[in-house]
Amino acid sequence: MKNLHYFFFIFQDTCMFLSFLIAVRFSIKNGLSAMSFFLLYPTIGFFVAFLNVLSNMSHQVKPIATSVNNVSLIFHYLFLTIFILNQYENKKIIRLLTVLSVFILIAIVMILFKNDISKQNHRPFIICGLWLIVICVGYYLGLLSTRNVLHISSLPIFWIVTGVFFCMSMLIPLLLFRDLFLRTGSLSWNLYFARTGMLCYGIMHIMFIKAYLTASKNIPDSLEISI
Repeated sequence: MKNLHYFFFIFQDTCMFLSFLIAVRFSIKNGLSAMSFFLLYPTIGFFVAFLNVLSNMSHQVKPIATSVNNVSLIFHYLFLTIFILNQYENKKIIRLLTVLSVFILIAIVMILFKNDISKQNHRPFIICGLWLIVICVGYYLGLLSTRNVLHISSLPIFWIVTGVFFCMSMLIPLLLFRDLFLRTGSLSWNLYFARTGMLCYGIMHIMFIKAYLTASKNIPDSLEISI
């Protein structure tokens, strides 16, 4: 059982590391674009994953790693919200979702810092995940109203959004019912949630790798991003 847990741990971190390396290579080779801007996300993810590896080696590092992981949620929320909303075409919807995102950000920050930042707190992660699912669905609906739906597999952004959507859609239901299952007192449930999370994050980064490989085939590309 312990070896199986390490397998999922190594799978997740390997996918994140490969995603980071491919993103760096793409950015160096192709210069500024939405995809090179996205390099920032796997970079932060790799840094957080590295701290998690250290926390498994030393209990003294664990509170620091947990604190960084909690605070990184703010980056995770802001970055993906900005990135995905930049793919929308309807300006009114963008403005509406931007206003909503500010209120949700305030709620996330308040919940995070109201509690001990060095301890795991799943509530802000659930809020963030639900929000990301909503804007991912909005992106898909936008695709249906354009000709891009005919060749979605050639759109790098599609693979990024799909990776985020898949990961959040799998994790959020588990987090919502996590406490209920853990009341059984079974350690096996806790391991199940941890392994599922690592698997989902690993697959998400595989989708990111697919996005970069797709973008490499489509250069020159018209992908742009504005903040």
